[in-house]
Amino acid sequence: MSAACRDLYNGKTGKLIQPENAEELAENISFFAADNSRIAVFGKEASKHARDNFGIDKMVQNVRSIYDKILITNSKLKIEN
Repeated sequence: MSAACRDLYNGKTGKLIQPENAEELAENISFFAADNSRIAVFGKEASKHARDNFGIDKMVQNVRSIYDKILITNSKLKIEN
């Protein structure tokens, strides 16, 4: 499964379609074509998901967590020696 698929929530931030399934692709194109407002709804959800999971605040939090783990590990090693 690609990273794009892992981060797509089927039915909320996009639509997953099985590879080489033309019928399913056609159904999903029709789904969005029947009501263009669905595109905006899915887009808004996808944008929110991207901000919440990949925005600068989340990246800083993740990097800080890594540094904290390193510092804790190094502190334990110094105490044990």
